[in-house]
Amino acid sequence: MISRVNQLYAELMSLSDLSPSAVTNRLFSELVNIALHPVSFMDNINVRQILPQLHDVCARGEAAMERYWSHKISTSSAPWETLAEFPYTENYSLLAGMEVAALKEVNPHIKSVLFLGAGPLPLTSVFYQKYHGLKVVDVDVDHSACHASQNLYKALGMDDCSVCLHHDAQHIENIQDFDVILMAALVGLSPEQKQDILTSLRQRMAPNQLLAVRSVDGNAELLYPKLENQDLAQAGFDVKSIMTPYQGSGVINSMIIAQPI
Repeated sequence: MISRVNQLYAELMSLSDLSPSAVTNRLFSELVNIALHPVSFMDNINVRQILPQLHDVCARGEAAMERYWSHKISTSSAPWETLAEFPYTENYSLLAGMEVAALKEVNPHIKSVLFLGAGPLPLTSVFYQKYHGLKVVDVDVDHSACHASQNLYKALGMDDCSVCLHHDAQHIENIQDFDVILMAALVGLSPEQKQDILTSLRQRMAPNQLLAVRSVDGNAELLYPKLENQDLAQAGFDVKSIMTPYQGSGVINSMIIAQPI
């Protein structure tokens, strides 16, 4: 399996275009399947050496996939049916349900979420709002991602939910207006970037707010950077709960819930 990861890495790095295609779909799908394998090999030195580059190519591939599907759904005559065709819609729906349940165990009264790194296909926000009754404001550093997400909301008939702020995570203002600050897994690809963002958020959050940070466990670290409890403690947060997806769910991300100390 380790040799196959190296082969997939080499094939992905050789591609000049990571947009959805028969080739990219096959390569990323196989990598996701390996990431979901219950037997971890993440202590292998060869795998760890390629992680930064693998995270970068996965981030670029995910961005290309989200742009493609956001446009496809937004321009569809039947957008909800097209959304159902997206390969990971069920995974996002399950993840949203798990996250909201975990957040409400810590604070049953949450009503508003600021989602950092929402991207052009903010399915988390769509499901949080449509099925869980939460008000979500999206944030993304990429102006085109904000524009795409607003087109998506409009196509889905959710115009009143289409707030997307074009900001860097470290400079977004009025974050104390929200019950939860949700940080996407790809916000800060390096440990140093993540730590800087966490420290910046800690300095501006109120004591009663929740910080929810997406992370990964096991082989899922092939796809996303892993955040540890001590990373949040170092930034001045007290970990309150950890949501770990159940085996067989197909959900990649775990979530760490914390409060400022």
